Amino acid sequence: MTDANLTTLQHNLTSLQNLTLSGAFLIKDQAWADLITGLPGLRSLKIEHSPRFNKLAITAIQNSNIDELTLHYCTRITTLPNRKFRYFSLEDSPLLKMATVKEQLGPHLKSLRLARFTGEVVRADLFQDSDLSKLSELYISECPDFDDDCVTALKNITGLIDLTLHRVNPLTSEPLIALVTPNSYLRNLNLNSSIEDHTLDELRLLLNGFSTLVYVDLSFARGTNNVLLEELVKRNSECKQLTVWGCQYVTSWWCEAMGVDGVDIGNGMRRYVKIRGAPDGS
Repeated sequence: MTDANLTTLQHNLTSLQNLTLSGAFLIKDQAWADLITGLPGLRSLKIEHSPRFNKLAITAIQNSNIDELTLHYCTRITTLPNRKFRYFSLEDSPLLKMATVKEQLGPHLKSLRLARFTGEVVRADLFQDSDLSKLSELYISECPDFDDDCVTALKNITGLIDLTLHRVNPLTSEPLIALVTPNSYLRNLNLNSSIEDHTLDELRLLLNGFSTLVYVDLSFARGTNNVLLEELVKRNSECKQLTVWGCQYVTSWWCEAMGVDGVDIGNGMRRYVKIRGAPDGS
């Protein structure tokens, strides 16, 4: 993909509403800006692995009608558009400051996804005093400074449907329970590699309030066992997928007995166990 290709795209798709481009390494910042400006109907923009995407493009977004913005691996950006988005996803932007990201938070947000921040950005101060009461999806992944204080700062959220806290600083039971308990209609819960030291009793307290879960990932939660998962499946009749890598007390014979569509037990062998109607070798 080159600047010329982008110009052709702009001229041929003037009514485009959703655009996803990944790996556009050669496209210059001005070409990005011209594209965004030339697509006045654009509502959703997803850009990945495009290192030249920078200030001119950001300004063009600011003057657009985009309300769903995804910027992944746009590693040179130092600022963000001065506008509010309904869906906002940001990954691996090492030059951004916390204050810049914090300006994007507010009651307008329905979905917030932050991943691969190793600096000062994703810490408790980011969420403190930010109104995220309308949030239905929260996704935090590989942010080692996300800790119990962050969870406490998020405690006023009550409408979550999708919660992912993946490979963050190990979380303790009490603040996590305080976060998830008001969100009793969760459909997807991913705590992979974030609750390793939770005991069986703590996991029971964490999960007991749910009856609508469809997807659950408790990988590397050492307290997880067959009984806990059986209780979980019985309470959540729509549960379709359980992922329990690194949970040594979950056994394959239990997987064969349960009625969910799939259980990924991993155990270092990347083994996927399909429960019903699986072809041979699954």
